[in-house]
Amino acid sequence: MEYTVKIALISNLVTSNISKNQERMLKLAQDAVNMDAEMVIFPEAAATGLVINGKAGHDYPLTESIPGPRNKEWAIFAEEFGIYFEAGLLELDEQVIYDSAVLFDPSGELVLHHRRNDRGWCGDNFNPSIYQIGSDIPVADTSLGKVAMLICGELWQSEIYNQFKERDVDVLIYPFTKSISSSTDIVSAWVKEFPKYLERWRSTHVPVLASNIYEPDERKPAIGGAWYMDKYGNLRKSSPIKQESILIIDLK
Repeated sequence: MEYTVKIALISNLVTSNISKNQERMLKLAQDAVNMDAEMVIFPEAAATGLVINGKAGHDYPLTESIPGPRNKEWAIFAEEFGIYFEAGLLELDEQVIYDSAVLFDPSGELVLHHRRNDRGWCGDNFNPSIYQIGSDIPVADTSLGKVAMLICGELWQSEIYNQFKERDVDVLIYPFTKSISSSTDIVSAWVKEFPKYLERWRSTHVPVLASNIYEPDERKPAIGGAWYMDKYGNLRKSSPIKQESILIIDLK
């Protein structure tokens, strides 16, 4: 008998109010559970947005350790409802900041902790002793099989992408932040660029679970949206950009 997992790919609205963003995430996760989701997937930097500017006084308040207040609530939620819970965050380890993502299993245990391996998330003038990157593609054994993540720009870095391919995983979780200048026609620009994402996802030859954050208030807003591509390279389901959404998919 074929086993199916119901997954919610969530594109959440994020503002400058971090506590409200966290409340919103948990409400969306609850909505997903009410739709029988067994796993929730949130974007990169899900409770804050990727709004760092290289100034420690601004950026440190956006971060948290692992475990930390917000991701502890994610773990508690996972255990309470018996689901997998994935989300991206700006991680603080002592005085070092990472662009990270975590996956908690249905018992609330941290089973995957990924630190982004490329510097595309921080500016060239950012202090490299504070803003650092990971050095590995960790893999978790889950009810979906072997799962790994790539965060945003890692998808396009050949060395990192090849390292991911060598892991021979069953599923790719892809939290990201795709922004398009508000001075352009966002929909037209995305229609033009989206085929590049499809091509790259297709080349993984595994199911891709992609979630983009929705951050409309920035001058270069993150456009939102979620996508599910199956292992055969077929885009099976998607949610619209420029709005908050919960995309429910059945992964066999």
